[in-house]
Amino acid sequence: MYFNYLLDQYRKATGNVIDLNSRVFLDDFSLWLKDMQNKGKIYIKFLDDVGLEVDNYFIAEIGKGKSDTIVKDLETTIITPYPEGIERDGFNYSRLITANFKVYDGVVALMVKDNKGNKILDTLSPSMFNTFMTQNPYSPKHIMYWDEIHNRGEKEIILGVFGDIHDKDTKYKL
Repeated sequence: MYFNYLLDQYRKATGNVIDLNSRVFLDDFSLWLKDMQNKGKIYIKFLDDVGLEVDNYFIAEIGKGKSDTIVKDLETTIITPYPEGIERDGFNYSRLITANFKVYDGVVALMVKDNKGNKILDTLSPSMFNTFMTQNPYSPKHIMYWDEIHNRGEKEIILGVFGDIHDKDTKYKL
């Protein structure tokens, strides 16, 4: 699922056809991912420049995986259903929460699976995080009801997009 989201973002941004059997495509996709990771570092610097210090355990990046997280090298917590590969290279595993992030009437909850595979809704401690962030959401459903988090006045949200001015999906992202 995660890889398909990345492929879809690549397709929308570049307009290129996806051909997993093409070496040219795989090389271009790999370069695109590296470019987006570099843009993510610039985005982090931008957030810092405008006074949003995200290098903080009490901020959680939501729904990103190893190829599109922008906080892997920071102290920021990562809440994601796509944990595979994030914990490599000395990553502090205690910062990773494997779960789906949900918002119900402005209250944040995590959908997790127990050891038998049953889904369990787990509400977060109100003091656990003060800010939730994501960037370049895969679709509008991935940020559904985030406005309710902000509107309750108890937590903050950071929603951002970045890419290239020549991307085919610039208007869509805006």
